[in-house]
Amino acid sequence: MQLSQIVCLLIDVYFGLALGIAGLIKINNYASFIHILQHHYRFPKWISNTLGKVFPWIEIFLAISLLVPLPLYRLIVTWSIIFIFLLFLLCKIVLIRRSHLQSNCGCYGEITRKQNVLESTLTLIIQIAALSFLLFLIYTAPSPLWQCYLMGFGLLIGSYIWFLFQIWKRRQALLAQSN
Repeated sequence: MQLSQIVCLLIDVYFGLALGIAGLIKINNYASFIHILQHHYRFPKWISNTLGKVFPWIEIFLAISLLVPLPLYRLIVTWSIIFIFLLFLLCKIVLIRRSHLQSNCGCYGEITRKQNVLESTLTLIIQIAALSFLLFLIYTAPSPLWQCYLMGFGLLIGSYIWFLFQIWKRRQALLAQSN
């Protein structure tokens, strides 16, 4: 097994776990995710109920599908994940433009706390910039294998940066509370 294949496999496992955990958390408490869809994303009740019960299973299916060893199938799954990410990003842009002051994407059910509008906007700008750069790299990649590699690597680095940013924010909040 080549190094690039090992890296792709590790990235697929990482994102498979992230999607799987997010899906399982939502399945464990449908009501919380449906509430977020209705009150945060402002979806009508029937869309929220349907999406709230179907979307976690889609996440779990995509998580398992990332481990299928067929390159074309994995490429389709990866683009599906990017498409879903773009849909939620578009919803978030619309919400920020409507100036809702609280933000909770609902990705991990109730375990994520609400953010103020500045943090939400900063996160959104970082996501748009990272996604634009990633799409540029993918578009200019010399082969489909490199496209898969760049997509996975870009998502891994983006998640790592986001995770560090979340740790920094929580540390700042703890320091502010202790003072």
